[in-house]
Formats: sequence, structure tokens, C-alpha cells
Amino acid sequence: MTNIRSPIKWLLFGSSYSPLFIILAFKLMDVKFATFGIKTPFLSIILGILTFLSIITLIAVLRIFKDREPTILEPSDYSRRNDMITEYLLVYIYPFIVFNYESLWNWVSFLILFLVIGLLHVKSNYLFINPSLAFFGYDVIEVNGEGLNSKIILAK
Repeated sequence: MTNIRSPIKWLLFGSSYSPLFIILAFKLMDVKFATFGIKTPFLSIILGILTFLSIITLIAVLRIFKDREPTILEPSDYSRRNDMITEYLLVYIYPFIVFNYESLWNWVSFLILFLVIGLLHVKSNYLFINPSLAFFGYDVIEVNGEGLNSKIILAK
């Protein structure tokens, strides 16, 4: 995933948290702000749009990579990539433990935490830690071999 442009990497990172965005959108349906005199669940709408865009991006990237010419590898070993799951779960757990949804400062702290973890994921190419990939039936495998740099493979 090193040859993917940075904005796409951020949308892929967002797709890994799309289940969280959906959960929060439902939890925030009662939090409404007056927009042009009409009370709307503004935050739920934003989270719904983020979910839609990130999932569409994930599907598009998977289709692009699926159409590429396969590379034949002779791996000497392989492993499933489930590392960094702690950081992933931290962002999921945080909104449910210490979050007051109507406090601006809680939103700011959540956004800072989310952006720091996103920066780590994007810079280290850990975009494959993604439940949306599992939902679409993909397994993420790292293969190693003699004279072969470590490669990440999405297998279906």
C-alpha cells in the first residue's frame, strides 16, 4: 500500500473505523443543533457521510488492486497481521467510556486521539487493520521469503 496517495490512505484509514462511525451516528441522533431554524442531527449526518465516502473508497481501491497483474511469490513463511489491534480498539472504546457527546472538549480530545492514531497508521502503512476488509471477506497476510522484502497480501 506504499504506492497509494496520502488522501486515499486517510480514507482507507477512515474505512477501518466505519463501524464506529455508524455506531456513533445512531447514538448521536438525539443530539441536534439548530441549522437555519431547523433542529438537525448534524453530527450523525457528518458521520454518515464519512462512512459512505470511506467505504466507497475502500471498494474502489480493492477493485483497482484486484485488476492488477498478480506477482508470483515463493514465500518461506507467512503470518497474519493482527498487530496494532490495541490502538485500534482504544479508539473504539474511548467514546463509550469517557465521552459526553454534548461537550465540545470531548469531541476535540477524541479528534486529536483519532488523528494521532490515523497518522501512525498512514505513515507506517498499517491500513490493513480494518474490520471492513474482514466484512468483505479478506484476510491480511504478511509473507517473507529468501531475497524477498516482506509483502502484505490481501487474500479472499
